[in-house]
Amino acid sequence: MGTFLSIHIKSNNQSQITKLLQELSDADDMTNGLYPKDFYENIIPNENAAPTYLVVSNAENGWIHVDINSFKKLHKWLEQISKELNTSVIQILGQTVSDAYYFLMYENGVLRREIDIYHGDFEITTDIGEKFSFEKKSLIPENEEDYDNLFDIDSIAEYCSALGFDLFHDRSQESFFVLRKETSHKTLKQITSLSNKPWWKFW
Repeated sequence: MGTFLSIHIKSNNQSQITKLLQELSDADDMTNGLYPKDFYENIIPNENAAPTYLVVSNAENGWIHVDINSFKKLHKWLEQISKELNTSVIQILGQTVSDAYYFLMYENGVLRREIDIYHGDFEITTDIGEKFSFEKKSLIPENEEDYDNLFDIDSIAEYCSALGFDLFHDRSQESFFVLRKETSHKTLKQITSLSNKPWWKFW
């Protein structure tokens, strides 16, 4: 399936969300139109680099989907957005080739749930917050054939569905707000070269 990097905000106000994200990302370019063809060519493989490219969708069932081009865990962004708008905000990072998955949720400025799992090393698992009623009994499989307790992109999609939106909703025909912080090719290469993320987190 590939790489999933997104934020989901419980709101119907696309313009308000776009303005707030523009402030947080310090984006200096904003356009409205079809999904940008070069978005996935601008993924920054660095968990310390904030997003510089954001694609904001229309609301779907009361949730706005935002694709981001960064692996950074955005605690401060989610805390501020959820507190300022008195709502729920979710961040999802998923990489199916390396089996690395991340789910973060804030409600009204308060951390609600954080899950971080790399299937190559379960000793670094993060499991913070009160479990949802729909969660599996465990996030870590007992063995290689234990699919009942496997936290993966399908699990994250099930979380999203239970919370009210479709992670894989077809947005191809939508009109998007596209935010971009202009970064020179040289700067992007420097960001990438300074990355301390293991190779398996990339693609």
